[in-house]
Amino acid sequence: MEKHSDAAEFDIGRIDPNLAVKSRGGEDVVWFDLKEKPVELYGVMRSADGASYRRMPESLFESGSLAKNEGAKMMNERPAGGRARFSTDSPYIALKCTYSKLSDFPHMPPTGVSGFDLYCDTEDGSLFDLFFTTADLHGWTGFETEAKPVKNKGLRYWTLNFPLYNRLDEVWIGLKPGCGFGPGKKYSKPGYLLFYGSSITQGGCASRPGNAFTSMVSRWLDIDHVNLGFSGSGLAEVEMMEYIASLDPEIFIYDYDHNAPDLEHLENTHRRGFEIFRKKHPDTPVVFVSAPGWKWLGMKSVTRGGKEVKEAPYRRDVIWRTYAEAWDSGDRNVYFLDGNSFFASNERNDCTVDGSHPSDLGMYRIAEKLYDALVSIFRIREMNGQ
Repeated sequence: MEKHSDAAEFDIGRIDPNLAVKSRGGEDVVWFDLKEKPVELYGVMRSADGASYRRMPESLFESGSLAKNEGAKMMNERPAGGRARFSTDSPYIALKCTYSKLSDFPHMPPTGVSGFDLYCDTEDGSLFDLFFTTADLHGWTGFETEAKPVKNKGLRYWTLNFPLYNRLDEVWIGLKPGCGFGPGKKYSKPGYLLFYGSSITQGGCASRPGNAFTSMVSRWLDIDHVNLGFSGSGLAEVEMMEYIASLDPEIFIYDYDHNAPDLEHLENTHRRGFEIFRKKHPDTPVVFVSAPGWKWLGMKSVTRGGKEVKEAPYRRDVIWRTYAEAWDSGDRNVYFLDGNSFFASNERNDCTVDGSHPSDLGMYRIAEKLYDALVSIFRIREMNGQ
């Protein structure tokens, strides 16, 4: 058996050509900038100077409590949930991009951290077709792919999902010269889903962007979405919740749980965040989601039968209480999803990569539960003429 003592000499593409990542060659390509028409962008915006993509306006992080949240400011520069939609009859598609900086995650593949995936949008749903990724994390600040043949010929509609964890500056699509290039397919449902939460919401540790549960649910329902998952930095500050309340989603998925540093913080911010949103949106459905698995946050003194005792309260209890108190007050547009139900006992341990962040299997199971809930909500709204 051949030994590879130096990792730099190990070229998997030489051993298995099916795993090679190549630069473009052999085909003529015309490049189109994705920030220009007729491309339609979803889930992201350009930075104030036009230099890169953002999920929220940078001005929000210039003052107040968000100015102190360096993690959220940094994660805002990561285009998780960003998409470009376009149409073309080109028999092949290439891609090139530039990054400000490449990150290397020990527990998440570069296809998810830095890569793109491409879906063909049809009347029967969106189907995975291609992925594009870097060949060398440590040597490149961008990449240019070979022109990859698409599975279906003729005019097709496409969705290109942006990377989950690397700051993205510029992106170009390469097509065969002389082929058409037009706008993408419109979503069949109006409006968008709005997600707020942690690294799991952002997409960690999906193997590629389209496998994040937020992308799956959006794709299955054929509706736009905005991903405001901030890895390690979802703290439900007043300014953050006020910005979320300034948006106008069809449904708000309030997945805030994992990043609360302690029980007191979660108790002080979870219901407050919901009330800020509800004040601006009295009738918008809100889905409360607790973290996958049972998570408790230290001991707490409570009074039971006139005596003070120590208990180990669960995060789930705080989320449930926000939901229950809203329901008891007459709010019928609230829903609760128990994170402990996401990973069924069968292969439960295979649903994460590190005991916390979902694998693709875990992402799929979260998406299944959320999809069922959202289908029910849309049916209720339709019956009520909404």
